[in-house]
Order: sequence, then C-alpha cells, then structure tokens
Amino acid sequence: HEGIPVLGDLLNLIRSAPDELRQMALDRGELDRYRATTQDLEAALIALVDDDRLGALFNTQTTETMDLSRPVVFDVSSLNDEDDAIKAAVLMSCWSAGFGAINVTHALADAGLEPQRRFFVVLDELWRTLRTAPGLVDRVDALTRLNRQWGVGQAMISHTTDDLKALPSAEDRAKALGFVERAGFVVLGGVPSREVDALSAVI
Repeated sequence: HEGIPVLGDLLNLIRSAPDELRQMALDRGELDRYRATTQDLEAALIALVDDDRLGALFNTQTTETMDLSRPVVFDVSSLNDEDDAIKAAVLMSCWSAGFGAINVTHALADAGLEPQRRFFVVLDELWRTLRTAPGLVDRVDALTRLNRQWGVGQAMISHTTDDLKALPSAEDRAKALGFVERAGFVVLGGVPSREVDALSAVI
C-alpha cells in the first residue's frame, strides 16, 4: 500500500477478495463462502466509512503527528453535540493511539534509537466510555494493565462511583470498581458523604 491506509482502504481490500484473505477465511475456493464469512466485518466498516460523522472522524488521515518528547493532549471538546457512543469511540481511539505511541517509543528506546522516557497518561471522562456498550470495561482494563510492563503512570478520571455502578452487567461493575480498588492513590474533590461511604466499601 502506498502511503498510510485508512479504513476505506481496508474495506476495499476485503471487497477485492485477494487469495491470501480467501485462504484465511477458509472459503474452500467458493467466493460466496468468503462473502458470507466477511459480511459482518464489511458491514461494520461500511458503517464507519460511509456515515458522514464517523467517516470524517475515522476514515481520514491524521493531520498531526505526536511528538512524545513533549506533552500531548487530544482535544475532543468539539464533539460536545455528538452522541455518547461517538464520544466514547473517539476517546477509546485516542487512548489506544496514545498507548500505542508509547509502546513504539519504548521499542525504539530498547533498540537504542531513542532515549528512554517515562510517561504519565490521563484518561479523562472514564465514565462516558465505560457505559457506552458492554465489554468496553475489558478494553479499558487491558489498556490500564499495560502500564505494569511499560512503566507508565496513569490517572483515570470520573465523576462518581455511581458512574461505575451504573454499568449494565454485574461483571462490568465489578471490573470497573476494581480500577478504584487497584489504584495506588485516590484523589477526591468535593463529594457528598454518601460518596465517601461508597468509596470506603471499595478502598
């Protein structure tokens, strides 16, 4: 591929049904079988690429390159009028991009190509991402556990433990409260006494 591919390029690749993908899909030489295997993936990509709002967010080239020798912030304030699902998708993308860039920086440092750096990552609006869909707690949990091997400090910011208790499944609620339970320290702003009681049951 020339240049950096975007989701539309991935969609076109899947539609073109190259032999390598057909072999992975175990289509046994039947194109209809390949189409059936890739149908759900194609539908998901179409939703991201063809939607005016989502396509503008996820199917275009990045305009700025992260310089991890300096502080970096993802400003998502322009999404105030978007729905929560889009905001959560953008936040997860930003967090994943940030952690991915940190991983690359550590790999380059291990190869002697860059100086070793330490990072502190702030995951704001945690509640918004967690409540968007079942299973996102697992994705955040996976991200937050990477700090152990990368030596990354992080802060997760939410409004109240009620946000964590409002998740749809008991399993997700328990995992989200585990974020608080495993925290090295907890910083509280002005909170009502019932919030202190709720936190005391976790910490």
